[in-house]
Amino acid sequence: MVSVSGPAGVGKSVIIRQMCDALREKHPGHVFFVGSKLDQFQRTPFDCFKKIVHELLLDILSHDKHGMLKWKLKFLEIVGSNGGLLVGIFPLLEEIIGKQPLPTALPPSEAQSRLNLLFSKFMACFSDANRPVIMFFDDIQWADRSSLQLIAAFATHHACHHMMIVAAYRDDDTNLPEPAGFSDMVSTFKLNNVPIHHVNLKPLKLEHVNQMLLDCLHCEPEDAHPLSTLIFEKSKGNPFYTMQMLTTIYNDKIIEYVLPESMDESGKWVWNLDKLEISLNSNRNIVDFVKRNILKLPEDSQKLLSLAACVGETFQLEILALVSDSTSLGLLPLISDLQKGGFLTPIKPQERIVGSGTISPHLDISGNSHSHSPVTSPPAVSVVDSLQFLSQMSFSFLHDRIHQAAYEIIDQDMRKKTHLRVAEAMFDASEKDFELFQEKCFDIANHYNRALDLVVQVESLKLKVIGFDASMMK
Repeated sequence: MVSVSGPAGVGKSVIIRQMCDALREKHPGHVFFVGSKLDQFQRTPFDCFKKIVHELLLDILSHDKHGMLKWKLKFLEIVGSNGGLLVGIFPLLEEIIGKQPLPTALPPSEAQSRLNLLFSKFMACFSDANRPVIMFFDDIQWADRSSLQLIAAFATHHACHHMMIVAAYRDDDTNLPEPAGFSDMVSTFKLNNVPIHHVNLKPLKLEHVNQMLLDCLHCEPEDAHPLSTLIFEKSKGNPFYTMQMLTTIYNDKIIEYVLPESMDESGKWVWNLDKLEISLNSNRNIVDFVKRNILKLPEDSQKLLSLAACVGETFQLEILALVSDSTSLGLLPLISDLQKGGFLTPIKPQERIVGSGTISPHLDISGNSHSHSPVTSPPAVSVVDSLQFLSQMSFSFLHDRIHQAAYEIIDQDMRKKTHLRVAEAMFDASEKDFELFQEKCFDIANHYNRALDLVVQVESLKLKVIGFDASMMK
């Protein structure tokens, strides 16, 4: 296990993802990286594992019939008569092993022990010496106790090998409760001799901020020092805060690029330190800087970002399209701009939008694949497959402070209306798919709960059904 701590905005997630991207490039096809970002406001049982196992199962479903059969037999041997227990938590598993009987009811302590053992054997299937698995739990301070118990169970099981658990958490806010069971999990690791490495990321020093500005502005050190000192005093060396402040003063034209007067001269960046100090002091905290940067966006981009904030810190493009009365394809240019602007990022790096009509380096909406070497050329992709792939794409806010700022710029009445629309969109999308409904019922209930005074009779009936199903899954 590798735990990475540090204040919000110090770059924990960025460093971990860049490390994993480098591993994938160095060992293509031989390292499987799956990540799950925890959401403070959408905390449901086993939430972080649902996302990770979903990705692992999707990879299996991409195999041919022979490969699928091998996995099916492997899983069935492990789950025995308890397959229904895992299918209840991970509905996609049923597509591989078929329908399973409900598990036998047991007292709570015995039921927990059964789940721990079953899940440990299940997770042990996914990795081997030829393809280790890296699991990244981002913002693990929001994890529920049940998830942490499962991490401890499978990480200490004798059958689990060739796995790395990477957990990132904040350590700068005394108001943040320690994850329930986090200390117990670490203690269990130590007792079972699981190697634990800890990395604590610190803010930048003044000389680092100064070097950053020298690289950006191509100016003399004595010119950059007063600017970097002002920014450092306000940002305290936090990389995310520093970048947001630079974006703000650029948008406010406090720092500008002046073109040369003749071909023999070079252009240069100029700034006004007095205006800069006033601008930095007029914003109380980092969220204020982020809000100002969001409000500089075109109106349709602002609106979409706020709608996405109501859906959650992570969201599926298809749900956002339903809430915004658009289509996944129609939202692509706006999502692309927000991604380039540093507001959103794809859950999977390979799904990064590289152009207004391009879904990934290998797939575009025209159905034509981009040029590749003969060795790596993927097969042609149909328009239908491309659109289906597009609808399943998921994104997250690049930082939870961006999510917070985008959420706060909407007034409370509009927030409630939007949460109701999100609940309805999720309910309608899963109404004919019980497995999908099981997966989303906690999220649907959460959104309904945030708009309770707007819920009418029809929604009230749906809420009762959702609440019942959510309580049965606990």
